Amino acid sequence: MGFLSCSIIHIFLVLQLQTLCVILTVSSQNIINGSIPVGESLTASESQQFSSSWRSPSGDFAFGFRKIQPNDGFTLSIWFDKIPDKTIVWHAQAVNTTTGLVPAGSNVTLTADRGLVLTDPRGQQLWSSSLPPSNGSVSQGRINDAGNFGLLSETTEDSGEFLWSSFANPTDTLLPTQVL
Repeated sequence: MGFLSCSIIHIFLVLQLQTLCVILTVSSQNIINGSIPVGESLTASESQQFSSSWRSPSGDFAFGFRKIQPNDGFTLSIWFDKIPDKTIVWHAQAVNTTTGLVPAGSNVTLTADRGLVLTDPRGQQLWSSSLPPSNGSVSQGRINDAGNFGLLSETTEDSGEFLWSSFANPTDTLLPTQVL
């Protein structure tokens, strides 16, 4: 009887591990070649180990939350991801904050109707990408190897023409292929 119960526990653990592997594989496949489907989101986390980002196909750039030291806050940013310094090249201009930083637990979601929407932990909107009216709804976001994050509709996916992009909304840094 002891051998049988050990076998059942062993089979149960193996099945749980297989399920976890499938879930992790499906989750990582949602972002392919820098394309982010509508409904994906990122959360600012105190633990860098669990902070997530969306990376360009080469991995040179990432989009997500960066903790700003020594301040106690995060900025929604694009940064060089393969260098140790992780230099920020673009950041969202968060409103309703005195420092422009957002607290841990803030969230950015890619939505069909408003594009990128940044909210604080209470759900209050702090920033969103400004989409031009009547250009269709967002079908995906994309971060490319030039460091540009853009929003595409179904009609602009093939042409690669963005409804909104970080290059068209510069902050304090220009990248080599960025045109003003």
